[in-house]
Amino acid sequence: MYRTEIPGYLKAVLPTALPASDTLANWMDEIGAQFGYEANELLLGTSLCSDDIVVIEFPEVTREMPGPFQSGGLNGFPFAGLTGIKAFESHVPKKGALKLVFGPHLGFTEDGVTGMVLGTG
Repeated sequence: MYRTEIPGYLKAVLPTALPASDTLANWMDEIGAQFGYEANELLLGTSLCSDDIVVIEFPEVTREMPGPFQSGGLNGFPFAGLTGIKAFESHVPKKGALKLVFGPHLGFTEDGVTGMVLGTG
């Protein structure tokens, strides 16, 4: 289930947290304003932790972009190393750029315990 709002227990720990879709949309606005790139000139690359709890709802603006080109292993490090970065590079539009989203996942329980994720089963 995708969340469109940050739960209160998470806001208590990370008061400025935003949903991933809002964060990506904000980045796109900033990149366009600062560098003049249109969405179709930016390759969206992701290198996120490959754990099954990591799910991103990509915002509408990213549907205009090439990608997402995905690479990521545990903790979000690109699992293909230099070869993987070269693969990202080969998909960047001419006169375009790469927006690489990188990161691990962080766990929080509804009780506010940091570093834990309660799974089903």
